[in-house]
Amino acid sequence: MRCPACGATNPDAAAWCGQCYRTFGTPPAAAPAPAAEGPPPDGAGSPRQPAPSPADDVATGDPATGFRRSGEDIEWACVTCGRYNPLHASRCEVCGTPMAARYQTAPDTPPVNWGAALALSSVLPGGGHLLAGAGASGTARALLYVLWLLGGVAVATQGGPAVLVAAPLLLGAAAVWGATLLDVRNLERGRPELLAGRTLLWMVIAVTALFMVAGAVVLVGSAGPAGGDLG
Repeated sequence: MRCPACGATNPDAAAWCGQCYRTFGTPPAAAPAPAAEGPPPDGAGSPRQPAPSPADDVATGDPATGFRRSGEDIEWACVTCGRYNPLHASRCEVCGTPMAARYQTAPDTPPVNWGAALALSSVLPGGGHLLAGAGASGTARALLYVLWLLGGVAVATQGGPAVLVAAPLLLGAAAVWGATLLDVRNLERGRPELLAGRTLLWMVIAVTALFMVAGAVVLVGSAGPAGGDLG
C-alpha cells in the first residue's frame, strides 16, 4: 500500500503510514456473533456484557516504536514518564521531555586501559582513577599524596628531631600510594575500594593528629634544656 500523502510504501494491512503517520481509515467493525438461545448449561443466568464501543477500542501501543493509535489519532509515548501524547506535540504534556529524546542514543563509553591506569597510579596516586573516570577520588588521592610527600621531605631535610615530625606525613603518603595501587585493581574487578569515603577521611584525621603530636613532642623536648639552664 502506498501512502497518498508522502508516497511511502507500507504493508497492505497497515492502519497508518510508517513515514508520516497518516491514517488509512478505520477498518469496518466485525459483525457481532449471534447470542446463543436458551439458558447456559449450568442453568444459572448471568448478565450479558455490553459490546465495546469504537471509542473504547484504544490500542496499547507498540513498545518497539513507542507509538499507538487512539481512534483516528496517532500518539507517541514519552521515554521519561510513559505518557502518550498527540503526534503534533513536540514535548510531553506531563514532564516536558521532547519527542526527539526517543531517538537519542547514549554515547559509547570507551574501555579503560587498566594497565595504563596502574602504571599511572604508580607514578602519581590518583592518576589511574582519573583515567578510569573516578575524578573525585583520583583528585583527592593526588592532592593528599603530593601534599604529604612534599611536606614530609621539607620537614625531614632540617634534620635532628624534625625527622620525627616528618614521619607521619611520609607514612601517610606511602599509605596512599600503596592503597591506591590496590584500589585500581579493585576498580577493575568491581570490588569495594580501600580508600573510599570515611576510610580516606579517617586517614586524613590520623595523619594530622600524629603530625601535631610529633610536633608538640619535639617542641617540648627542645624547650626542656633551656628551661633547666634558666633555673
